[in-house]
This record gives sequence, structure tokens and C-alpha cells, in this order.
Amino acid sequence: MSLSYLIQIDFQLSGIESPPNTITQVLGIPPDTALRRGERNRELALPRSNIWSKRSSAPAFDSALSEHWQNLSGYLAGKESAIRSITGSGRTRFSIIVDGSGRVPPLLSPLEMVQFASGVRADIDVDVYQ
Repeated sequence: MSLSYLIQIDFQLSGIESPPNTITQVLGIPPDTALRRGERNRELALPRSNIWSKRSSAPAFDSALSEHWQNLSGYLAGKESAIRSITGSGRTRFSIIVDGSGRVPPLLSPLEMVQFASGVRADIDVDVYQ
């Protein structure tokens, strides 16, 4: 059985009071996804809470989790205090996304990623799609 997968890390702030454009200004980081809280509407599919997220570089076949953390940490480094102040009662999460076939690759989180997640009170979630 061959091993072929794509991997990516998504850093997300959700359920926060601040609108996404304010978060972008405070952090100085352009998001990959920015959705403003709105009423549920099937045609518009507006979210029930504000969402702001930044992903690691485009998913690459057979890349290591550490490579994606290096890319994402370049944006997030030094922003811990700002992230904590923005989040308030919202949620901060890292999602490790693995999409592929065959055996799931080793998902050893770099120590720096775990330390950063702890510093901003973020969950680390693993999503595997096969």
C-alpha cells in the first residue's frame, strides 16, 4: 500500500467579539479566511460567529509537519500577547489537516508549536481525511 498525503496547519480564531478586519489590523497578518458573524441563511451560509484563520503554505505531498509550522510561525511569532487579548472568551485552535491514502504519516508536533499553542491557550486538533 503506497503512502501519499497532503498536510497543512490551520490557525483559527473563532467565536470572538472583534470582527475579522479588526483582527487583521491588530495582528498585521493577512488571513486566508475571514468571515463575519451573521444570521444563518442557507443561500449565504453566513457563520454564527466571527472567524479568522491563517494556513501554512499550500499543502504539499509528503511534507513534514515541522515544515508547515516553520511557515506558519513566521507569521505568528511575537504575536502571542495580541492573540490572547483578541481571543477573550472565543476559541483559538490549530488544526493539523491530513488528506491522503494509505497509512497516516507521523504527526509529531514540533515543541515550538506546542509551546506557542500553550502560550495563546490554543487547542490542537487533528483532522484526517482518507
